[in-house]
Amino acid sequence: MPNSHGPTRRWAGAAAASMLVSALAVAVTPGAALAATPCPPGTIRGIVGGYAYLYSLVGAVPAFNVSDSRSVTNNLDQPAQATFTSQVSKTFSISVTAGTSASLFGFLTTNLSSTIQRSRTTAIGVSTTAVVPPHGRVVGEYGVEAYLVTYDVQEYRWVGGLNACTPSGPLTRATANAPTTTEGWRLSNG
Repeated sequence: MPNSHGPTRRWAGAAAASMLVSALAVAVTPGAALAATPCPPGTIRGIVGGYAYLYSLVGAVPAFNVSDSRSVTNNLDQPAQATFTSQVSKTFSISVTAGTSASLFGFLTTNLSSTIQRSRTTAIGVSTTAVVPPHGRVVGEYGVEAYLVTYDVQEYRWVGGLNACTPSGPLTRATANAPTTTEGWRLSNG
């Protein structure tokens, strides 16, 4: 006996399959769930992961990162000459509280000073002399000049194929200590 519902069942099955495929196609349309827009000017891509950062410099003050400290006290009634020699080596690196050291380094060397280093290790055996006044004291500090930086940073999720950015969190205010290429002794009366 012929099946009177055969073509109708086949058509209904084909229509259901077609609707399922259409629904899946809508669900996986690229970019539909992302609110990515072109990255703002000045955004620096992070080296690790798919993040980008937009920095704004709030302020920077000079600092001195001390790796070694010595003092000489003169108890004589006449001046005395003192020699200070560095005997401790220490490494100073950009300290990052928000963003990445690589992207912050790129921003700071462009917008603050080209002398900033990602990392700087002080030398051993560097000497200087000073005259210590009668009944006085001289303090010698060896180290690296630096900047104490305050900055704002906005993190973005970087969409590489689209070269676009999606905000990935609130604007954050942060601080960093940024060493420079300038190294040496700093003498003061103690």
